[in-house]
Amino acid sequence: SILENRMIRAAAVTSLGMFAARCPSLRSSILTLVKRSLVDEDDENRDRAAIIVAMLEEAMEQNPYVPPPEDADAEDIPPDVPAEGDIAAFTLAEGLPMSFDKLERSIKAYQSTPGAMESDEAITFSSLPVLEDTAEEIDTTPSALEEMGGLTLSASPLKEKKREALDPAAVIYAIPELASLGRVFRSSRPVELTEDETEYVVRCIKHIFEGHVVLQFTVQNTIADQRLDNVSISVDGDNDSGLLEATGEIAAESISYNAAGNCFTVLDRNQEIALETIRFSCEMNFTVVQVDKESGEETGESFEEEYPLEDLEIATGDFMSKVSVPDFRAAWESMGDANEVLEKFALQFKSLDAAVAAVIDFLGMRPCDGTGTVKSSARSKPHMLHMSGVFVGGRSVLARAQIAMQKGEAECAVLKIAVRSEDVAVSRLIADCIK
Repeated sequence: SILENRMIRAAAVTSLGMFAARCPSLRSSILTLVKRSLVDEDDENRDRAAIIVAMLEEAMEQNPYVPPPEDADAEDIPPDVPAEGDIAAFTLAEGLPMSFDKLERSIKAYQSTPGAMESDEAITFSSLPVLEDTAEEIDTTPSALEEMGGLTLSASPLKEKKREALDPAAVIYAIPELASLGRVFRSSRPVELTEDETEYVVRCIKHIFEGHVVLQFTVQNTIADQRLDNVSISVDGDNDSGLLEATGEIAAESISYNAAGNCFTVLDRNQEIALETIRFSCEMNFTVVQVDKESGEETGESFEEEYPLEDLEIATGDFMSKVSVPDFRAAWESMGDANEVLEKFALQFKSLDAAVAAVIDFLGMRPCDGTGTVKSSARSKPHMLHMSGVFVGGRSVLARAQIAMQKGEAECAVLKIAVRSEDVAVSRLIADCIK
């Protein structure tokens, strides 16, 4: 029997609970069915059933269902929906705005934010830090069975192997001068500014704040007879708009052979100027100290050195946190079209896969519903791409894009995109990210 599988039974119990939560008229009958699972041989299924039974019994006591008269006309019958504030509907039918794993990470990030635990502010979902989906969450799509089950099923090898996600902003909070800037909104993935085989390996993480950008440069010294002292990196933007201006540096005191150190550059952001892509030229400045390869003791004179790095780009997409939504279609309809921006572009890409990947990269958003990849059997058809994210300032953003290849002499990818958010200015900014 199919019900011999505990995961199937778990999905069935949870589905029954959701039916009962949404339809008060079914609660009495469903309650009878779910109570049979209170003696299930699997402890997780017993726990599911116990929660559902407790929520339904409390909801039925608070809001008893009164059936309409048998001779009532159809237009006189009230809709079969839960009452406002119904505990069963809230607990069983309304999903959390984030997974339990992400909730745990968000609370830990909140605790590590300087001054957060001394605040009198109530901890709510809206007051918690916005956390991007981890690489595991982005790369892993739950099975249909797990989605039906609602609650996480425990026998997942991936869950057991998953490493604890580290907060990249922790290094910022450990430095008092940077911690005073407030909470980090998001941190980018490392950007390589040198080749791996060069004498100095440098990569950069962009930490985004509401009114600042902190560039964390990690420098690795690969020369055995040198020590690098007072290492800093100066940046120079390619425009004069005043959007981002370097206002401070924190140097790495000393970097020995085969070791790595962090130095920081602080950029002030003028929030009255619209975001745009800015390219910064970067140069590493440091003092070279000659040392003995074996002992590390100084052996010669020191001298000042400058080392050019690759340019660093800060784009509008860097201010977008890749955050998924539980139900994209429901979120899209709920957002409404009051602040919607529609655009059409011709992109110079020769394949549908490249065009889809580029649009995701331009916007810095999280693909939803498995639309981030093109099925091999559908490359000749237009591809629908759904994306979600949270823009700096905590404003939710959704985007729907249709991408199709145009054949002929002027071969290109045609993009039609609709962007919705809580602010039409944000919708316009995101639509303008397309290059």
